[in-house]
Amino acid sequence: MAQLGDPSTALQISSGTLWLWLIPIVLGYISCGTQATDHSIEDAISNAHETAYCAPEPPHNTPMKAEQQGLMVRPGLSPQLFPHHTQAQGFFNTPNALRLETPPWMGASVGGDEELKGPIFNYARLFTWSQLAQTFRSAFTATLQNISEKLCTDKGPSPPMLQNLGPHGLTADSKGTAKYCGIGTNGIKAYAKWGGMRAEVYRRIIGASCAALFLQWGTTGASVLIAYTTPTVGLGYRSGSYLLYGGVATLAWLFLMIATLFSHAAMLRYQSEHVLDPFKQFQRDPSNNPNTNTTAPQQNVYERDFSHSALCGAAVLFRYLGKTLCVLNTALLIIGSLMEFTGGYNNCWCEGNAFGMGSKGWVVLFKNSSDLAAAASLPWVGGLVMTIVVCVASYGFFWLGSSKT
Repeated sequence: MAQLGDPSTALQISSGTLWLWLIPIVLGYISCGTQATDHSIEDAISNAHETAYCAPEPPHNTPMKAEQQGLMVRPGLSPQLFPHHTQAQGFFNTPNALRLETPPWMGASVGGDEELKGPIFNYARLFTWSQLAQTFRSAFTATLQNISEKLCTDKGPSPPMLQNLGPHGLTADSKGTAKYCGIGTNGIKAYAKWGGMRAEVYRRIIGASCAALFLQWGTTGASVLIAYTTPTVGLGYRSGSYLLYGGVATLAWLFLMIATLFSHAAMLRYQSEHVLDPFKQFQRDPSNNPNTNTTAPQQNVYERDFSHSALCGAAVLFRYLGKTLCVLNTALLIIGSLMEFTGGYNNCWCEGNAFGMGSKGWVVLFKNSSDLAAAASLPWVGGLVMTIVVCVASYGFFWLGSSKT
């Protein structure tokens, strides 16, 4: 029967605490999560069949009720307006979305995990999500301000008969409607410049990173503490493997964050080129001349320079390095847990901490669990309490986020 002071009990506890970070993560997502499936957002948009007034295009000037999809799920660049001299008066003229497809780097997407569905990839959308949320906020703020001032879509005073600002009081074509909502003719950009993001975005990134590291090392640190202080005291294969697991997990997180930064920088370069010349396309179309084995020369195709290619390459390499470390670290965790519960560490080499102590390693021969109980009380209980406190505090972080209004 397991009891306090039994080394095998302590070592199984230390192995088990490595997995406890999953508890606040799962409970936290239940409290804060909004995506039940990887296509939740698409389903919500496609199922929204509400009838709304839509802004007509010239020569029509009467608003009409119709089903419309103002939002769509599409990663990457947002279409920018053609220069004023190339667009008709009163409505927007935007390039075909196929022009906005960015070329891969060595066959891998430069946009990275931002383009993938599911909440696990939300980390890669932190900049674009913030930009989109700020765009919506600004548009609603400008619209409500104009309505409160009883302005029509031409920014003139509302006639007496339209004081209630019903649907016909806000009649305008697409350009007028965009201007009324504060968007104007500058278009909506998917990627915010580094200096254009609010300080709150960076504060949230720092806060979320600190919370993640706190949870990671709070549970991993407890495992290392218990394994390290269990006789034979010292850095051995158990405590060393737990320490390696925590270090590799942190390194994988760091690589994925760096990949996100490089990806954002690379996409900013594409966006700048698209704003300067909306006619420009970013990758060659091999099907432009299907009757021959060679493609015809294409005009106005953007070619990456060395610095832009370096950004794209860094984004791809760091992303794949981070994911590779995640896979290897998962295998390390599973193998370590299996060895613990199957007795793989029960040999003189591991129990004597030969890895850390070398020829000075030793094993317990004549002490029983009762003799070891006094020495085990403080570090073992401290490790368990540390894990519980970290898990509760981490869930509290999610709970505060879900209850914020």
